[in-house]
Amino acid sequence: MALETLDTDIEGLEHLMGTDRVDAVLDHVDAMRTRDPERQLELLAYAHELATELGYEKGIAVTRGIRGRTLYVLSRHHEAVGDIQYAINYFDSEGERDLAAMNRGMLAALYSSQGNYEQAISLAMENLDAAREAGDNDGVGWVLHGLSGAYLELGQPEEALRLGMEALEIFVEIGQVTGQARAHSAIGTVLRTMDRFDEARGHHEISLQLFQQGKDRLGESRAHHDLGLIAFEKGEFEQALAFHEKALSIRREVNNRQSVCTSLIEIGRTLNKLGRCEDALEVLNEPCEIAEDLELRPKLFAAHLALAEACQMKGDAAQALVHYRRYHEIHEEVLGAQATGRIRSIQAQYEAERAQQEAEIERLRNVELREKNEQLENLLAELKRTQDRLVQSEKLASLGRVTSGIAHEIKNPLNFVINFAELNSDLMADLQTVLEERRTDLPRDLVAVFTGDFETIAENTQRVSENARRADGIVKSMLGHVRHGGGSHTPTDLHALLVQSVADTFGSSVEKDGIEVGWELDSEIEQIDMTPQSMKRVFINVLDNAAYSVRA
Repeated sequence: MALETLDTDIEGLEHLMGTDRVDAVLDHVDAMRTRDPERQLELLAYAHELATELGYEKGIAVTRGIRGRTLYVLSRHHEAVGDIQYAINYFDSEGERDLAAMNRGMLAALYSSQGNYEQAISLAMENLDAAREAGDNDGVGWVLHGLSGAYLELGQPEEALRLGMEALEIFVEIGQVTGQARAHSAIGTVLRTMDRFDEARGHHEISLQLFQQGKDRLGESRAHHDLGLIAFEKGEFEQALAFHEKALSIRREVNNRQSVCTSLIEIGRTLNKLGRCEDALEVLNEPCEIAEDLELRPKLFAAHLALAEACQMKGDAAQALVHYRRYHEIHEEVLGAQATGRIRSIQAQYEAERAQQEAEIERLRNVELREKNEQLENLLAELKRTQDRLVQSEKLASLGRVTSGIAHEIKNPLNFVINFAELNSDLMADLQTVLEERRTDLPRDLVAVFTGDFETIAENTQRVSENARRADGIVKSMLGHVRHGGGSHTPTDLHALLVQSVADTFGSSVEKDGIEVGWELDSEIEQIDMTPQSMKRVFINVLDNAAYSVRA
C-alpha cells in the first residue's frame, strides 16, 4: 500500500525509512483526534502493515491502541475492545505505564458508554493511582473526568460534581484546552441533573467555545446536544430542537453512530413535546436500529419509550402498548443484569477471601498458634459482615433504580389524567354558561336535571383533578428521594425553609382552594445543622397531606 495514495498532506515523510516512517504516520493520525476517522483507519492500516513487515512490536501496539480509539469514535465497540486490550497487554509487559494507562482510560470510556460503569470505575481507579504516583497531572485530570461521568450514571451527582470540578482545576492549571472543554461539559451535565439549569448552561456555552477553538467537531456536537437538553428541561422546545438538529448534523458528518443514535432519540422526544407525533415516529425508527446493532441497551429502551409516547399521542393505543412492553422488557433486563452482576461479584470476592483465610486458619492450627487463629477468625467474621452490608447496599440501590423507573412510568399517564380533568372542567363551565343563556327556552324540570347533573360532574372532575395532583406530588417525592439522596448537612434557616415549602405547595398565595395557612414562628430558633433537601421534602409532604385532609 503506497503512502502517497493515502495522504498527500503529510509533508516531508517520503524520505523517512523503517520505524521512523511508522512513528511519523502514527503521530499524524494521533494529532487528527476525532477528525475524519475513516481516513485515520486507512493510515493506520498502512502503519500496521509496515510495522508488521519490520517486526516493530511497539509500533504495532501503538497502532492498535489508536485504531481502538478510532473504532470507538465510529461506535464499532466490539472491534475496538480487542485492539485496546492488545495495547494494554503489550505496554504492561514492557513496563510502559503511561501508554498502558492511556489505553486503560480509553477502555474505561468504552465500558462506560455501554453502561458497564462498575468495570469502567475499576479501570479508572487503577489509572488514577498510577497517574498520581507518576506525577502525571494530565492523566489525573482525564481519569477524574471519566470518573465524574461514571458516578453520575450510578446516581451520585454530588461526587460526580466534585470530581468534575477537580478535573477542571487541573486542566486550567496545566493549560489543557481540550481537557477544560470536556470538564466544563461534564460539570454542566451534572448541574443539569441537579436542576441547576442556568449554571449548567454557562458551563456548556464555555465548552462549546473551547471545542470550536480546538476544532473538535465531536466535542462541539456534544455541547450543542447538552444545550438542547437544558432547553428541553426548561420547556423551550423549539430551541431544544434546533440544538439537537445541529448536533445531529455534526455527528453524521463525523460518522459517530452512537452519538447519532442519542441525537435522534432527543429529537424524537422534543417533537413529541411539540405535538408533532408523526414527525417523531419517522425519526425514532433509526435510533432503534442503531441501538440494536451496537447493543446499546439503555438507548434502546429510551427509543422505545419515545416511540410509545408518539403512538399514544397519535391515538394508536395498540402500537403504543407494543413499544411500552418492549421498553419495560429491556429496562428490567438492564437493571436486573447490573444488580445481579454486582452481587455475584461481591459474593465471589468474599468466597475467595474466605477460602484463603480458612486455609491460613488451618495452617495455624497445625502449629498451635491459637492467638493468630483467633485474629483470623475475627477477620473472617468482619469480612462476612462487610459482605452482608455490600449485598444489602446493592439491593437498596437496585430498588432505588426500579422505584425511579416505576415513578417515571406512573407520571406519564398521570399527566394525561390531570390534563383531561382540566379540559373536562373547562367544557363543563362552557355547558353551564350555555344552560344559563338558554334557561328560558327549556322546560323547568329539564333545566333542574341539567343543573344538578352539571354540578355533580363539575364536583367529580374537581375531585379527580385534586387526587391526580396529589398522586403527582407523591411521584415527584419518590423521584426526589431517588435522585437526590440524602445530601450534605449545612446550617439552615428553618423558618426560610418552611416559607419556601409553603410557597412550593400552595403557590405564591397563602390562601388557595379555601385553605388558609396560619403562621406561628418562634423567633428564638437559630440556624440548625441539617440536610435542607430532605427536610424540605418532609415539610412538603406534611403540608400536602394536611391540605388533602382539609379538602376531604
